[in-house]
Amino acid sequence: MCGILGYFSPNPKATQKAKEVITNLLLASEIRGGDASGLAFVKDNRLKCLKAPLKAKELVKTKNYKLMFNKETPSIVIGHTRLATKGNAFNNRNNHPIFTNGLAIVHNGVITNDDNLFLKLKLTRDGQVDSEIIVKLIDHYLQLKSTKNTLDAIIKMATKVNGSMALALINKCEPETLYLLASG
Repeated sequence: MCGILGYFSPNPKATQKAKEVITNLLLASEIRGGDASGLAFVKDNRLKCLKAPLKAKELVKTKNYKLMFNKETPSIVIGHTRLATKGNAFNNRNNHPIFTNGLAIVHNGVITNDDNLFLKLKLTRDGQVDSEIIVKLIDHYLQLKSTKNTLDAIIKMATKVNGSMALALINKCEPETLYLLASG
């Protein structure tokens, strides 16, 4: 199964140390999946994401990774190393973090009713991975305004999906908040 990681620091000015910690977390997570890797964070009210069908040890050597934290490190970073089970890793839309409309998630687990939920709710699918239904449902509930906030949307999503999950979520509207959920 995949590896997920999170980083939180109240001191985003400690850029070099933070970059070392994040890099070490990503590299240590590679044992859980080597088909793809990626990171996401919120900076300047924008969701930033870097992901590729590369092992973590290859991603951290790329120019884009080296430039990612060049000035300040965000307070919260989520990351993922993927063991592809559904959806080809060479289609980067299948790789994590998976994002939509300012939300990003990293997920480890298996959702068994994703195809049915996409059809039933007429949600647009960008990739083929089961994890995509998680972020699409949360976004759907937020867009419908059928929930009060992100936490309520996460809870509503969790009542609709079947399967297993450990996940981390960030929302560009809440740059200092990290949501974590584990089923079971």
